[in-house]
Amino acid sequence: MTAATRIRVTTLLAVIAALAGCILPVILRKKKYKCCLLVISAAGILYFTVLSKTPAESRTFNLMLFWNYGRWSQIEVRHEIIQNILLFMPYGAALCAVGARYPVGIAALTTLSVELTQYFFRLGLCEADDLMHNTLGAALGILVYKIACDYVGQKEREKKRQQRKRRANTPKAQAFRRRK
Repeated sequence: MTAATRIRVTTLLAVIAALAGCILPVILRKKKYKCCLLVISAAGILYFTVLSKTPAESRTFNLMLFWNYGRWSQIEVRHEIIQNILLFMPYGAALCAVGARYPVGIAALTTLSVELTQYFFRLGLCEADDLMHNTLGAALGILVYKIACDYVGQKEREKKRQQRKRRANTPKAQAFRRRK
């Protein structure tokens, strides 16, 4: 398997995992399960952005916004951008699911703390693009979560409507209506 194919496969798996992480809070009804998803997504972010990195010789940062897009032709750069967006999608969905008041703001502050941690402990490049991509990922996660909630809500409302209709057509209900 070539390096480009491996990158495509891992990106596809990351897309599947991110979408599953955004839809899972809709399926899980109890708040404690949603809180568990929040902890798991935060632990994943901590692992992939801080714990899995090895310290470098010096601290590096880049505050120029959109500088990665100048290197868009390199598949590794595209993969890194997509990975940053996908990493924060389940986190944004989980924040929304547990009822956080400002989930995008919390995700932006989380990203800022990750970037500052990377800078102070020399664990990679601290860059403005990562802040933007991670916050965008959280916002997309919230969007997918809300769309899934609306879809599930519509299905549940339709199911309840059909149950009411069935109950209204029973002989007992018809006899009750005739008495009035």
